[in-house]
This record gives sequence, C-alpha cells and structure tokens, in this order.
Amino acid sequence: MPSRATLFGMTRIVRVPDWDIADRLKKSLRESGISAGEMAARLGVNRTTLSNWCSGKVAPDLRTIRLWSIETGVPTDWLVGDPLRLRVRGGVDAIDRFLAECAARDSNPEPADYWPVAA
Repeated sequence: MPSRATLFGMTRIVRVPDWDIADRLKKSLRESGISAGEMAARLGVNRTTLSNWCSGKVAPDLRTIRLWSIETGVPTDWLVGDPLRLRVRGGVDAIDRFLAECAARDSNPEPADYWPVAA
C-alpha cells in the first residue's frame, strides 16, 4: 500500500514491496548462491516441489522453512514475514504447536535438531 513520506518539505508517495514467502524464498536462494537443484538435494525434495514453493503454488511446512533458513543463512522470521499473513500449512496454530514441540524436546533447540549431522 502506498504511503507518503516528507523530506525537506517535499512529499513523495512511497511504495513498499509486499513480499510473500515465495518471494523471500527466491531472494534468499539467490543471495546465498545456492542453486535450486542443490537446495532441493539439501532439503531432500525434488526440484518440482522446490519450484512450487518458490512460485507460491504450495507453501512449505515449518520444518522446511527452518532448514531453508539454516541453509541460506537468513533469519526464519524474515522468511515468514508477517505471521498474521503466514501462508504455511497450518498457519499460526501450526507455529504454536511447533514451538511447543521444540520447548518440550529441548529448552534451546539447535540446528542439529532439524538436520541430520554426519557422524
């Protein structure tokens, strides 16, 4: 939605982009330098699934978002954006269940909780 900004007595209309999770997935992938094929392999999904996430046809689940965050180095909060408009399976209730599950398992979940570590 456009808003007005005034600087030095001049008023301009400012448009702030409204990015959804698909836009943020694409941007984080591009900035990280990881190819789509490589990310699909890291997440253990096929390229069609990854393409569906990046095009906004299907939203990834919360565990996938967390792994994506770890792999690309961007904060999970930035990936999901506004939690009231969150388009992940299960919505805000799923986030609450996920956080409760993490708290029950460990008071300080580490990335190793979500990604198998090679021994």
